[in-house]
Amino acid sequence: MKSKIFTVLYICLVVTVFTSCTEDDINDNEPCGSSVVLNSELYGEDPSSEFGIINAVITGDCLRVELGASGCDGGTWVANLYSAQTVTGESDVMARVDLVNNEECLAVIGKEFYFDLTMLQVADYNSITIHLDGLETNLVYEY
Repeated sequence: MKSKIFTVLYICLVVTVFTSCTEDDINDNEPCGSSVVLNSELYGEDPSSEFGIINAVITGDCLRVELGASGCDGGTWVANLYSAQTVTGESDVMARVDLVNNEECLAVIGKEFYFDLTMLQVADYNSITIHLDGLETNLVYEY
């Protein structure tokens, strides 16, 4: 009797795991966060605080960036994505993330931020290469 109950519970668990959504799912029909700020002066400014880019992924029109920095819980962090417009050609874009972090805890934590890339779309192109400061590899944004 117990083995039948465990078997049913196991099957329910497996079905739930394989049919549930993950945090990686991004609905292309919904806005994904702040828009890119197209401003060469802001792009050229020094960062507001020290941080590292842990990961960056583009899905649809959305850039997901995971940042790591010292802080308490990241609850007060604010991130912006600045671009210096088109630099090395009409399909290459320079960009940088800026993190405002006023937390004074010593723990190192990570937090994800989402940015809407539609402002970077260039007419007559269906993709651009984004050179994101602090990221070793370039990102390709296809639209």
